[in-house]
Amino acid sequence: GLFAAYLVFEFQSLWFREFPKGFHYSGYAHEGAAWLTFALGLATVMLSLIFRGDVLQDERLPNLKRLAWVWSALNLLLAMAVYHRLCIYVGFNGMTRMRMVGFFGMTTVVVGFGMAVWKIARQRDFVWLFRADLWALAAAVFLYALTPVDLIVMRYNVARILAGDPAPSVQISVHPIDAEGLRELRPLMDCRDETIREGVQALLARRESEM
Repeated sequence: GLFAAYLVFEFQSLWFREFPKGFHYSGYAHEGAAWLTFALGLATVMLSLIFRGDVLQDERLPNLKRLAWVWSALNLLLAMAVYHRLCIYVGFNGMTRMRMVGFFGMTTVVVGFGMAVWKIARQRDFVWLFRADLWALAAAVFLYALTPVDLIVMRYNVARILAGDPAPSVQISVHPIDAEGLRELRPLMDCRDETIREGVQALLARRESEM
């Protein structure tokens, strides 16, 4: 019941609204999303520990499973809330490598929770879940390594800037950018904003000089 009440608060306070000036975006995204992700991971462990041993032979097991399905549905809503918090932060001032890591990490936790639900439904043991979660983590690391992160990040930020939103330009000036990301900055050399246009030209000129 407490979990459901919190989710009502989450959706009322952060969804379908305009945020006031001075809204603490970093706190809601960094601290909030991290703790909610931790809560989802903790729920995964709890579900796994509950459905084991003598519990599986108890005559009340069907009722416990129904409660578990309700709790699982609430956790999926919680996952949506974390994704939404990350999207709020991206919408505030653009995409970064760490925000990409956040999306990958959150997705890995969601997959792990799905495996915990599968474990309950198919009566798998804890060792099976542990191995499956390790595979999910390895897959996430492998996919992240293959993903052209800077290309995606800079392509998104550049599109936002050219559409008239200069906020993502801060990510160009304060974060390292690899070669594939630098290539995506070229359209900004024709940006209507003089500061951004000259800043990108200077950035590319410096990198050329370093090479």
